[in-house]
Amino acid sequence: MLVLAKEDIKKVFTMKDAIDAAKEALAIHSGGKCVV
Repeated sequence: MLVLAKEDIKKVFTMKDAIDAAKEALAIHSGGKCVV
């Protein structure tokens, strides 16, 4: 198991990245293109 600290994640994954990923996930989910 890999455990990452918040500081480690902040170095490679910005808030903009998080928002973009959330938008993409919402679009895929609401379009019925995923299995949950």
